[in-house]
Amino acid sequence: MRQIAQCIAFCLVFGAPTTCRCQSRVPSPDDARARSVDNSTASPGSSVTMTGILLVDDWRCDKWSADVPKDSMMCPEGGLSQWGLITATKQYIVRGINSELRKYERQRVMVTGAVTAATGDVPTDKLEVQLIASNKVDKNPIRELIAELRSNPWTQPVNTSNPTLWDFHFTPPMIQILQAGPAAQDVLLEYISDPQIKDQIIFLLGGVGDGNAIEPIIEAMATPVEAQGGAYARKVNLAANLALTNITVGDVIWHHGGGITIDRCPDDPKTCWSVWWTEHRDTFDISHTPKRNSNYPDYGIYQNPSAYRSESFIHSREYK
Repeated sequence: MRQIAQCIAFCLVFGAPTTCRCQSRVPSPDDARARSVDNSTASPGSSVTMTGILLVDDWRCDKWSADVPKDSMMCPEGGLSQWGLITATKQYIVRGINSELRKYERQRVMVTGAVTAATGDVPTDKLEVQLIASNKVDKNPIRELIAELRSNPWTQPVNTSNPTLWDFHFTPPMIQILQAGPAAQDVLLEYISDPQIKDQIIFLLGGVGDGNAIEPIIEAMATPVEAQGGAYARKVNLAANLALTNITVGDVIWHHGGGITIDRCPDDPKTCWSVWWTEHRDTFDISHTPKRNSNYPDYGIYQNPSAYRSESFIHSREYK
């Protein structure tokens, strides 16, 4: 099982050729204990406390109307978990009370629970939640991490497959900012016009942002003339295409957030996204996006398909 590192080791998590150990430097009272848990093998049934981002599968099986047949592949009988926890170094399948978990979905949380080791059938540790609470990060530590982006050059993301499978080349500070979760959005927006790190800011907003980030990202994109004039402008637009697709699951560039590799709008993606947003602004709800392509299984911090799967995804017949 791959570590979540430079490709959050995630290549949404979306095969990365390289991995590295990286600890979250976003401080919290229990960070030291969380790191020791993430880098060790918890004994079966042991109780641990850790921080991370609580993710939910796009297929919210518990919310299906009783009069609508469930998808038997993605929502099989037996109540498989649709929740996952991503820390800076590890991923867990999460089980708990849905109504309680739902209060914290896609947020940074502190979780205490019992860990069950991975098996051959389910190659990811399971975490049975006993206690869960919000674990928001202050703005100043996030600003310090943003400053580190300047001294950690980011290699342009590369698609390695069809359907799309991205190697995102995350740097250590990028991973740490993603681990701050939604609290990072407002701070990142303060830097979206910074010409030195605009590409990274836009891309990170795609991991932690919501509808409030969509219009600023579009406005920050390069025009066709600017894109023709420089590689960095084209890199900004690629970052924006990935970020906006991750937030919206819009079919503006790729089918359902990461399908076939045909670029539907190669010449002027800024205008294409602007038109899409004009049509969807009034009705957009990030908690009700359509199911995205399998290589982008869940909204969140760019999960790598090999690194995070909800339990229902792991048991999907399509991937057996």
